[in-house]
Amino acid sequence: MEHVAIMKKFWGLTKKILSGEKKIESRWYKAKYSPWDRIKKGERIYFKDSGEPVRLVAEVEKVLQFFGLTPKKVSEGNPE
Repeated sequence: MEHVAIMKKFWGLTKKILSGEKKIESRWYKAKYSPWDRIKKGERIYFKDSGEPVRLVAEVEKVLQFFGLTPKKVSEGNPE
């Protein structure tokens, strides 16, 4: 499967991805929004700034998913 990540241009994240400064993409939601359980190792993600053409493509190396995190679990480093 292929995915498109649309970034807000003022975040400047596509430049950071291209330079190697940003290597991890994370999504923090209380509900399970896409791509939850829809993205797998080896799939492609196309990155673009809003209103701009696709600038980058990356291959998913690893997927970690956590649900029901609490401040205590995060601070203890125990997301399970």
